[in-house]
Amino acid sequence: MTGESCHGPDDEHETVAPAKREAVLDRDNHRCRMCNRVGPTGGGTAELQIHHATRDPDGMDEHDMANLVTLCRGCHHWHHQQATGDDLPVTITAADRDEVLKHDIEILEILDRIGPATTGEIQAALSVDVTILTVRERLWQLMALDNIVDERERQIVDQDADSGKWGLTSQISTSTRGRIPDDTQKLLQRAEEERVRMALDRGCDRQTVAAVMGVTDRTTRHKEKRARAYDFPLAALESHRGDSDTSDEPHPDAAEPLDDAVASDGTDDQDGQQQLADVSVDDEASSDDVDVGTRPAEVQATATDGGDNASLENHVKQAINALSALRAEL
Repeated sequence: MTGESCHGPDDEHETVAPAKREAVLDRDNHRCRMCNRVGPTGGGTAELQIHHATRDPDGMDEHDMANLVTLCRGCHHWHHQQATGDDLPVTITAADRDEVLKHDIEILEILDRIGPATTGEIQAALSVDVTILTVRERLWQLMALDNIVDERERQIVDQDADSGKWGLTSQISTSTRGRIPDDTQKLLQRAEEERVRMALDRGCDRQTVAAVMGVTDRTTRHKEKRARAYDFPLAALESHRGDSDTSDEPHPDAAEPLDDAVASDGTDDQDGQQQLADVSVDDEASSDDVDVGTRPAEVQATATDGGDNASLENHVKQAINALSALRAEL
């Protein structure tokens, strides 16, 4: 069997025309839409298949491009074997289902059964072989669901700030949502992620954001997902620093980096991107995030304690300066 076919659990006796199959694979960049595994044409080893989203689509033929999606063999089989989530302890609405995958339903079932759990424990319990990063991406999506779906009022998945484990909100004692991490590197990462989200929400082109930050398009998607999940209170932090993001005027500390970022010879822009690289955290780190930190209301009290706060303040200023190039694109 070739690495990329059109057969699967639901269409053993039907085929998609070769030209249509190639068009779907090209559209999906020869990548499984569920787990992101890549087929041979894209340099990977996954056996890719063409899946029909529904057998009776409204207003189109079942072989219409809009009704076809690329899945790897494992995900295709898993898609047709898994439960619908009707027995979940949380309600998944029709609007929610537009944003979640079958994998997510199983993750919720696993959390209900063994949560709180580490990313590795969740990965081991899944019935399909996916990477740690894929599991983490789906957990970010589930955690952010109330910030993505307008009709959803309550968060359903959370991460424990002390242990880094994931669970349903009822299983988590100390939420990472809306916290300001004590760890400087993590704080800089959260600030960067929130800047990416703000830029995209304001209509900034994703490719522009990626270019300014010196990262890939996929990395900006990871940062956006994390920003929506963790809801980092950047405005509260900058307000405490006297650098409220509601103003279009750059903070005095950011003036030079902002001017340098648009220099005609591009040299200083590259330096600014290197600053961003210096404060970034590897998107594919193997450990669970642990965001032990403070809530926005605790920022003022924390600032009066002395100690390492001056150093932390300098790190925050450096992060904002490095991100000023992105602000210029807003």
